[in-house]
Amino acid sequence: MDARPQPYREYLAKVGLKAQFAIDWEDELSIRWPAAGRYISAGVVVRPSMATGFEYLCAVAGYTGSAEPAWQTTDGTTTVDGSVQWTAQPVSNASLTSTVQSSTWAPVSGVSLTGGAVNRQEAIVTADFSAATSPTDYDLVNTVTLVDGTTRVGMWRVKIR
Repeated sequence: MDARPQPYREYLAKVGLKAQFAIDWEDELSIRWPAAGRYISAGVVVRPSMATGFEYLCAVAGYTGSAEPAWQTTDGTTTVDGSVQWTAQPVSNASLTSTVQSSTWAPVSGVSLTGGAVNRQEAIVTADFSAATSPTDYDLVNTVTLVDGTTRVGMWRVKIR
């Protein structure tokens, strides 16, 4: 079992690195097309498993088909999925389980973290590894608080070599 926070990313860098790191929480918070044969109520909004640039509103309730459909990629067009009819619409927060309200990055010994910010659903920080003098792994841990009050933890493992 993987005990790492999700999302988890790795980055290989040289001593002296100063760079911006970000975790885009949008993908983690997306409501994806459900498994085949699931009942979907009208008004539910999902994103396909592979991005199309659109999200899809359930216009006609029913059961999803045996496989994910070939999604329409024109605004307002309909995709038939079993007995469900999905309407393509521009991507919005409607297809997210929640949104990011705030973000904190845990301090890391030997690393200077500055400029922590949230841009839409992306948590951003600048990390300065200039004090690193030997090969070491540093974990940049990001905790976001969502508007529904829950928290999520993600991490960048920066490997200085």
